[in-house]
Amino acid sequence: DVFRNNPVSVGLDLSARNDLTAAVCASMDSDGVVHLLPFVFCPANGIEERSRRDRAPYDLWVKQGQMFAIGGSSMDYEHIATYLRDTLDDLDIKPTSIEFDRWRIDIFKKEADVVQFAQWAEWNSVGQGFKDFAPRVEAFESLLLENRIRHGNHPLLNLAASNAIAVSDPAGARKVDKSKSTQRIDPLIAAIMATFAVSEGETTQTFDINALIG
Repeated sequence: DVFRNNPVSVGLDLSARNDLTAAVCASMDSDGVVHLLPFVFCPANGIEERSRRDRAPYDLWVKQGQMFAIGGSSMDYEHIATYLRDTLDDLDIKPTSIEFDRWRIDIFKKEADVVQFAQWAEWNSVGQGFKDFAPRVEAFESLLLENRIRHGNHPLLNLAASNAIAVSDPAGARKVDKSKSTQRIDPLIAAIMATFAVSEGETTQTFDINALIG
């Protein structure tokens, strides 16, 4: 009901082959608590090998419905966009914004347009450097410390949080550094972006996605 009755932002962190692709929905209730609904995808081929490599039971999580295996050896963005469209439609959840890392977004957005996923949502680019990510990390951390995030103990969010490494610049601004993390942190990145949009949305920058995809 929180997602049906309040604005919903989707944090989107894409991958191409070995990493995870994460789409995390966030919505804030009337008490100022942010609720998270994660969707995490991986290629179906080689899932057992990746489970051993990352020391994470991806194959078990797929069987339990906590993770979604996409056919082939690489990410099928059309399949992902279709899954998100159908699942959110079934839940009567209508995203108001998509918060994304620009990497490969041009490819994903083309597929999203084809299957009509999030047609009426604003698509907002989120820089991954200190300037843009520091306020998002601070807001997410504050909400956690205030016990104002409901995450359902999702195993992929737990995995990402345990793997995440925060780095600081000389001014003390912090970001989550993908290059410093040895394991998968995509769900956490997506959650941080989506959470900020619904809790501190006035600073979100709208991105002209049509100019990018031409």
